[in-house]
Amino acid sequence: MLLKNTKAGTGDCTIGEFIEDVVCVMVDEVHMAKADALKTLLTSVMAHIPIRWGLTGTVPKEKFESQALLVSLGPVIGKLSANEIKKLAVYVYKFGGGVPSEAPAVEAPAAEAAPQ
Repeated sequence: MLLKNTKAGTGDCTIGEFIEDVVCVMVDEVHMAKADALKTLLTSVMAHIPIRWGLTGTVPKEKFESQALLVSLGPVIGKLSANEIKKLAVYVYKFGGGVPSEAPAVEAPAAEAAPQ
């Protein structure tokens, strides 16, 4: 909407003004970044933003889909399998109608000492 308003010359501020001091873009379900609207934003007005994180559990199988992500967000620099996430005690909650204070309390296991 903001991009459309900027192109039309309507609105209180331009998209450029809105994202002027943005230094990081995070895209959840990054496999959807192949969608034209998101790809357009990431490769045009957001192209100068230096830090780009993409999160997905669904890695694109088609080469052209992977290429669209490479162009929009850059190369993959790290991966974690579901098993690795469990070992790191990373917990993710989805809050339907609740609030964060209603989330079940989970105590992470004590961290092991890093090998020397």
